Amino acid sequence: MATRSGSRFCGRTRRRYGLAAEAGQSSQSSAEHRATADHTLAHFEVADIETVVGELEKREVKFIDYADGPLQTTGHIAQIGPARGAWLRDPDGNVLGLRQAP
Repeated sequence: MATRSGSRFCGRTRRRYGLAAEAGQSSQSSAEHRATADHTLAHFEVADIETVVGELEKREVKFIDYADGPLQTTGHIAQIGPARGAWLRDPDGNVLGLRQAP
C-alpha cells in the first residue's frame, strides 16, 4: 500500500501515514470487516440508571453482570466509587457502558 498524506472519504477509505482505515461499507460483507473491542468502547451518561436499565431490559437488551473481583453488579448495576455503572454489548459485540454520576 502506498503512503498518502491526504484523506479521501468519497471512496470510504481514509489513508494517513501508510495506514488505511475503512469507514462505512464496502463490497465485502460487513461480517468480514467486523472487529470488536475487548474493553468498554464508550460510556453514556444517564440521570437515572435504574430506569434506563429497566427500559432497555423491556427491549430485551442483555446486560453483562460481574460477580468476581472488585467489580460486582446487583441488578446489572455496579457501584464504582461515588458513580454507578452498567454494561451491555452492541450488535457487533462491543462493550458499551451506562454511567450515572453522583
